Amino acid sequence: MGRNKSDKSQRAKQEQKDKLAVADRRAKCGLPPEGKETAWVGRIEHRHGTDTFASKTRAGLYGKLREYVDSWWDSEIPHDPMPKGTDEEVVEAYFTLCEHEGYEADEVEL
Repeated sequence: MGRNKSDKSQRAKQEQKDKLAVADRRAKCGLPPEGKETAWVGRIEHRHGTDTFASKTRAGLYGKLREYVDSWWDSEIPHDPMPKGTDEEVVEAYFTLCEHEGYEADEVEL
């Protein structure tokens, strides 16, 4: 009987370790915890109106924002070359230099 309790305890500890490992892997991939549904929503305000973007991941959203930046950089910031960097870094640089436009990026729970 003592061994049965010990086996159950060991299994419970291993299950907890496994859950923590899965949660850690999900976090490293930018995914929400299991059972929690989220999306990333971005909004760009510019002189022509507002563009809205959405993605399941932060990286996906910044990829979409980067596409916008890529298409407008030369006409909006002609005297500054586009920097090299991650999507987030280039998006941030664009909106820092292009003062008449702005953006927001937020994670929302579904």
